[in-house]
Amino acid sequence: MWRPKVDLTQIGLRLLFTMELLARSKEGEVKLEDLALSLQAPPSLIEKWLCDLKTKGFMELRGPEGSWIVVDKLGLALEAISLGASPESVSRWLHWRDFEKLCLKVFELNGFRTILSFRFKAIGHLHEVDVLAIKYPLLLAIDCKSWGIRSGKPSMLREAVKRQIKRVEALTSTLPGLKKRLGLEDGARIILTAVIVTLFEESLKIYAGIPIVPISKLNNFIQEIHAYLDSLSTWRMEL
Repeated sequence: MWRPKVDLTQIGLRLLFTMELLARSKEGEVKLEDLALSLQAPPSLIEKWLCDLKTKGFMELRGPEGSWIVVDKLGLALEAISLGASPESVSRWLHWRDFEKLCLKVFELNGFRTILSFRFKAIGHLHEVDVLAIKYPLLLAIDCKSWGIRSGKPSMLREAVKRQIKRVEALTSTLPGLKKRLGLEDGARIILTAVIVTLFEESLKIYAGIPIVPISKLNNFIQEIHAYLDSLSTWRMEL
């Protein structure tokens, strides 16, 4: 089969360009000339790529001096991943809310219906789950931790797991009353479990039956979850 020639050098350069935009996004505006100089690339090529990202809704051109600004950081992050960047390297440049949306997107790409920042009341208390992912019979409550490198993380992760278990138990207690909000069918059999998603791979892999999954391995985890579901802490019920 005939295949078009691919300039691997240009693909690599475009990945560097996209990662450079993510890294500079916290600074606000960025100049085309600065990008071209930093990447040692022709300004005409950088302008073409910026215009491509503008068409996709990720960038905007602002100001009389032609400054560019990132307006959809998550979209830009997914663009970088599609070019070969690891989810971990991309996530370093994301705000915690963008990190949650990236986790949500990975579940959606695997056929899950998702809800971001799901709030519910149980036993007189308000609870919030970062991401709910639903794909019968699974209902996954995901807690997203975009923590960087810091001391005491194993103990912090154990505490995060304990808090997430309490949220899941609260959700289980009130799930029949949340059927309509969650789009769950009467009589549906649900397997509810919790997942902690982290920025980096941690020494603690599982605690109290709750998996601790780095964003770099989240896609594989989702695809293989049924194989080791019996080894996880689960809450099973029929609505």
